[in-house]
Amino acid sequence: MAREVNKANTTWKAHDDGRFSDVTKEQIMRKLGAKLDNDTSSDIEHLESVAYKGPLGAAPASFDSRTVWPGCQSIQEIRD
Repeated sequence: MAREVNKANTTWKAHDDGRFSDVTKEQIMRKLGAKLDNDTSSDIEHLESVAYKGPLGAAPASFDSRTVWPGCQSIQEIRD
């Protein structure tokens, strides 16, 4: 892929570092957060609907979603 990108002869050069050489497209998409057709691990049907009722207040000085929603697995996972 780097060769194809470099054919455009832009001001920078693409480099294939081999990081994804043994990884499938599906594995890359999952790592990037894509929901695949056969992926049932993140179905949202079980979530309750919550509607906001009330005025907006000032933004907090700090906010850590991991402590506000400790049961949310996707927040706990840091994707690289």
